[in-house]
Amino acid sequence: MSSTAGHGGSSGAAASSGSGGSSGTGGSSGSGGSSGAAGQQPACNDLVLDAPDYAMSSDPGMQPAAKGGSIVDGTYFVMGTVWYGQAAGLDLPLGRAKFVLSGDTWEEVEDLDASTEDDSHEPTQHYTYTATTSGTSVTVVPTCPTATTQTFGYTAEGTSLTLHILDHGEPFDQKLERQ
Repeated sequence: MSSTAGHGGSSGAAASSGSGGSSGTGGSSGSGGSSGAAGQQPACNDLVLDAPDYAMSSDPGMQPAAKGGSIVDGTYFVMGTVWYGQAAGLDLPLGRAKFVLSGDTWEEVEDLDASTEDDSHEPTQHYTYTATTSGTSVTVVPTCPTATTQTFGYTAEGTSLTLHILDHGEPFDQKLERQ
């Protein structure tokens, strides 16, 4: 999911200023408080990224229709992504991603820098969402960090969960497998 939209961090709040001193004969005025420092993005979850690498492949056909189904709680690894409407033959390493689904709370950890062990270019990211299903669609509302709400189709069959995503007009499926 998060590979479809960027997520921004939040900044810290400024500290309140100090209050003025009492007035009166010979009273002194108080000094102002110091401003707050910019905050770091809070940890959205503490998931360990133990998922295997996955790749993006291409398929010249149409994206399959979402079938819905019962999404079972558990730990899921992203096993692959298929980009539809593109010439066959693409096999691009993407990274690693893991989801832990528990009721309407979906937690994710991902590292999309599969080409190197160096985490400085594309650091590991943690996300938390509130998810609700309706028919064959799932809506995910990012709760940490906050970002754009997304709705897409899904198919849950056995231990597989496929998210049918349309990103900037480009259809792709993210294939997850329950562990």
